[in-house]
Amino acid sequence: MAETFEVHSQEMGENNSAYRDDEICTQICDDVKGSPQELGFVSEEDELDGQKKIKKTMVHESFIKVISKQRAVLYALICALITALAAMAAASLSGSIDPNEINFIRMFIQLLACLPVAVNQRIHFRYSGSAYFLLLMRCVIGAFNSTLIFFIYQIIPVANAKAIQYSAPIFAGLLGCILLKESCSFVETILSFVTLGGVILVAQPPFLFENVESVETVSEAGVLGSILSLLSAFLSALTFIVLRKLSTYRMPAITILTIYSIVGMIISATMTTALRQWTVPGCGLDRFALIGNGILLVMTQALEYLALKIERASTVGLVLSSDVIFSFALEFAIFGVVPNFLTVIGALVIMASLVGLTVKKLCTREKESEDYHEGEGETNTTRTASIRDQKNSTDENKIKS
Repeated sequence: MAETFEVHSQEMGENNSAYRDDEICTQICDDVKGSPQELGFVSEEDELDGQKKIKKTMVHESFIKVISKQRAVLYALICALITALAAMAAASLSGSIDPNEINFIRMFIQLLACLPVAVNQRIHFRYSGSAYFLLLMRCVIGAFNSTLIFFIYQIIPVANAKAIQYSAPIFAGLLGCILLKESCSFVETILSFVTLGGVILVAQPPFLFENVESVETVSEAGVLGSILSLLSAFLSALTFIVLRKLSTYRMPAITILTIYSIVGMIISATMTTALRQWTVPGCGLDRFALIGNGILLVMTQALEYLALKIERASTVGLVLSSDVIFSFALEFAIFGVVPNFLTVIGALVIMASLVGLTVKKLCTREKESEDYHEGEGETNTTRTASIRDQKNSTDENKIKS
């Protein structure tokens, strides 16, 4: 016990001496008016280490701030990459699983993801007959288009199909003019023809490019895939128009997705049964690709929803168009597909027209908002002037009386 007490006393004495040394060091620095480094209490290496740690902390904090501000763009970029990966998974199933069965599994996984959210939000289904008619149109068109896309990925390169499918906004503008009586500007008309030129460069129909050197003749399957990609873009544009009309009924997105999944499952199961194309996926890669495709597509919808909650739809749409670039890179890395220079130029032309259309819409919206604020300011000025005149007339009446 005595020895333990002595050891403890020595340790306490050393600690107290260290505290006294620190107090003495601080007192000396204050008296001499110098820093601990100048007086030799802290070495230069310790000072440099401290500065490095401070710089690392500052860089880390600034990086986190930038990511936090631009997280919508990050969500959209990840969404584009995952979309390209899902397309690669669907393309890898070529010849082993029918597109209708792929779409059935995709819809089933989507339904499993939607049901808990629908139950949690306690959605209702009390809508008018016209709303259900539009919803049924959206489901049928969407289910057919989804199956068509999986079929296209199995006969032509994914990047080519995606490049052509990105002409959907142009078709949406034209359909909006025809069906919804919306205005179609001169710029939108020019961009439509530019997009058509890009589609021709990607598709490379034989009757136009048969005599062009360094360009291989496109097979019949390639021509069919390009035509079906144009049809898919048209169906996507028609879906945009139906959803725009459906938005007037204020139907929640989770309701639309839930019913879309159910109707899509019924249509895909009916088509697969009628064509007798049910197959059991092989063990290994096929099953992983089939289930992974459905999970990845559900993730893309969630990421796109998160991005649209933070950022404008035009910005998110532009970032999502990088899906074409990811598709070119992944297709080369996985399947060894090398696009020719005309295909790349055509894809860039389509993306350029998409960028031009987005910029035009942004300029139009900013101009409308400026006109609105100017009109509101003039209205407020007029109101103030009328109130002032009324007050002056009241004061004059009081004086006269």
